[in-house]
Amino acid sequence: MGGKAMMMRDTMWDISLFRLAPEHEGSQETAHRYSDQLAAILNWDEGLPPSVKGSGTAPPLSAADFLSYTQSWCREKSAQSFAIVDDSDSAIGLISLSHIDREQGTARTGMFLSSRHEGLGIPGAAFALLLKLARMLGIRQVSGAIPEIEDMAQEIWEGCGAAVRFEPKQVVVSLASS
Repeated sequence: MGGKAMMMRDTMWDISLFRLAPEHEGSQETAHRYSDQLAAILNWDEGLPPSVKGSGTAPPLSAADFLSYTQSWCREKSAQSFAIVDDSDSAIGLISLSHIDREQGTARTGMFLSSRHEGLGIPGAAFALLLKLARMLGIRQVSGAIPEIEDMAQEIWEGCGAAVRFEPKQVVVSLASS
């Protein structure tokens, strides 16, 4: 799909998703700026879970390293990764659809968000936007290992036509046909 078709905006939370990988949308300059901001979150945000943050002994991640790794990961995992962009045009997190199986209509999802943006309802809004994109790709079921889900997020998903089922250590979202 073309660049503009994959960018989605949530006006209630004033966030958007910008596709970074496997191929970025928009300009190289914008992709680099968002990659730099996301690398900084991974390098310096002490509030991130250890599973997201990575090794404390590794040198800081550069924007180019972040983008290159994300693009390679997307190609290996049949994935698409999106920067979560706030109203000041800053990347505040990353959300992905991975293991996309168009034949089966399934995919997995995961995300990270800067710790200073937690508790604001942004994860639910970002997941709702991702579910709209998944529907555009013909995905009917999305699963992810999400430890805690706010009630608001469940309401957002159900509001966009998704049935949410909780299983041990994961959530499964079934998308209604449009």
